[in-house]
Amino acid sequence: MAVVLSVLLALVGDGATVPTHPPARVGGKIVYFNSPSRNIACALHDGSARCDIRQKDWRPPPQPAWCNLDWGYGLTVDRRGRGRFICAGDSVFGVDRHVLPYSRSVRQGSVRCTMRMSGVRCINTRSGHGFFLSKEKARLF
Repeated sequence: MAVVLSVLLALVGDGATVPTHPPARVGGKIVYFNSPSRNIACALHDGSARCDIRQKDWRPPPQPAWCNLDWGYGLTVDRRGRGRFICAGDSVFGVDRHVLPYSRSVRQGSVRCTMRMSGVRCINTRSGHGFFLSKEKARLF
């Protein structure tokens, strides 16, 4: 329960989303899903998406001075602004084991995440901002 509360607090701070498409599993107001490879885990809540990654071949940008927690192991997008790297002391891994199959999407409000064989893409469809996350790269837009 403490992990779920910690994730909720981190997501609300980043602004997260609640999608409506099965196979994502709803836990309260947060929707969690994993990539089929289980290398990426995501949570959507209240207009935002957050995805964390276990193994990656890329490096995040340098940790900013304002971030005194873990840096660069995930990405987020919310109702405003571009996608960005996460600074947080928690993870969405292990909260739920539900898998979003390849070529399927989860959407809530203006935020949509699509699982591809190449990685996961989450976008705010109103602003056009979001991110793409895979083992090979992290791209913000």
